[in-house]
Amino acid sequence: MAALRRAELAETVNSSDVSDTSGAVGIDWPAVLERAAERGGERWSQWSDGHGAHRAASALEAAARGRRLAAHTAVVTLVHGRHDHLRGLIAGLARGTHLPERLVVVAMDDPEVGSVCADASTGTGLAVEVIAVEGTPEGLPLAHARNRGADRAAELGCDVLVFLDVDCIPGPDLVACYADHVRASTQAQDAVDGDDGDQDCGAPPTVWSGPVTYLPPAPDDGYDLVRLADLADPHPARPAPAAGQVVPAEDLDLFWSLSFALSRRDFVRIGGFCEEYVGYGGEDTDFAMRLRDRDGRLFWLGAPTPSISTTRRSGRRWRI
Repeated sequence: MAALRRAELAETVNSSDVSDTSGAVGIDWPAVLERAAERGGERWSQWSDGHGAHRAASALEAAARGRRLAAHTAVVTLVHGRHDHLRGLIAGLARGTHLPERLVVVAMDDPEVGSVCADASTGTGLAVEVIAVEGTPEGLPLAHARNRGADRAAELGCDVLVFLDVDCIPGPDLVACYADHVRASTQAQDAVDGDDGDQDCGAPPTVWSGPVTYLPPAPDDGYDLVRLADLADPHPARPAPAAGQVVPAEDLDLFWSLSFALSRRDFVRIGGFCEEYVGYGGEDTDFAMRLRDRDGRLFWLGAPTPSISTTRRSGRRWRI
């Protein structure tokens, strides 16, 4: 029950709320209802959106594994080949302090991704959703795939979106750190917007991006996930804030989609990724320009452990 309460899926009764009168157990209903009212009615709507039972089961399973559930939070990743990298990403998420409510994997012209995810996620407690998109003669439709992943996450009831490149092995704090900061910025926006849910008015959109660091090539027996931080090699041209630091971005051109997070509402405000781009790179710059056009903000976010990726210097990337 404590797990359900932490995930904001139920109001539970403490022993102090229960009294034995005339041989019957009584509950201080006014106190229970007062606590429920303080949570805010909009949070209870998650029970009626078709996903309440899944959230309850996920919260209990995460608690049973010594983890917490980041309610309403989805990690979105794109895959074409690179199955070993996908297994590393799933392994990193599985050992995090908080499990995302959903892991949405967008398979681009890759029918084997479903079986890879099923095998890699068995016994982890992760709820994985695989969706397929077709490729194009011009190249992989990365922008379209990210938009489809964001749409599917929203359909599954998630309003915090964490985009993570398949090359990345997330640090144990990634999901919790991103979710906390997105929630905080959303609450600040609601204070300006009047919490009316209007996508087009009020505070500017906010994007959070964690640092990227690199790993040397993997040894024959693979990486030791517990010791990844010891191998960190930050990108020399990118901000790398220390743990707990938040640095406003002065140059939005440095945005890249390898690891970032924002609310679903802000994703819609920005307009998502421009699907006229095919392949890698141009859609990131365009997204940054869309953010700038809407007076949006990008923050570089330091976390207790960075996240690691897999590209430059024949190594893997690791991220917060």
